[in-house]
Amino acid sequence: MRILMIGNSFIYFNDMPRTLAELTGAEVETNLRGGADLAERFEAGTPMADDFAAKTANERYDYFVIQDHSRGPVERPERFFEGARKICETARKCGAVPIFYATWGYQHPALVAKEGTPEYKAAEEKYEKLYRGLYEAYHRAAEENGAIVADVGKAFFESADAAELFAEDNCHPGEKGSRLAAEVIAAAIAECERQKARG
Repeated sequence: MRILMIGNSFIYFNDMPRTLAELTGAEVETNLRGGADLAERFEAGTPMADDFAAKTANERYDYFVIQDHSRGPVERPERFFEGARKICETARKCGAVPIFYATWGYQHPALVAKEGTPEYKAAEEKYEKLYRGLYEAYHRAAEENGAIVADVGKAFFESADAAELFAEDNCHPGEKGSRLAAEVIAAAIAECERQKARG
């Protein structure tokens, strides 16, 4: 099995591709840069686009794991949906199933303020709003492109220990968060493999 992970620091923190490789037994390749979004892969002449083109020209993969800039689907939806469409088209040319790695709302309120304070409530509302926006955008992109969603953001949001999933910056995943992300993605791949086996 071959997987191409397309994204940014939400993937490369804590060497999450290695964890995904261990969980799936797959060969995992990456196209990553901190802060990168999906559309950048199609901006001719950029290092990201050149690397993406090199890794997808005449290559076969089983899965593309696709992750946009952490706020991109909410702040730049048109750019996100266009990038998502092009990435999914490329995935299919490579024989791959596209899987959207849906990320999380960040700045967890428990790491911002004391529970019960106005600051906590404001942070809580902001945290949930970002999560909801990302969830809706990734699910829409998957529906429009016949793709799968690995609901990592939902797993973060619903975790009883959500605050422990974040790195010190309260944005990126900590080690536990990266592990959970890899597990959710691996579960989505396993389910897809079961469906393929059933024909």
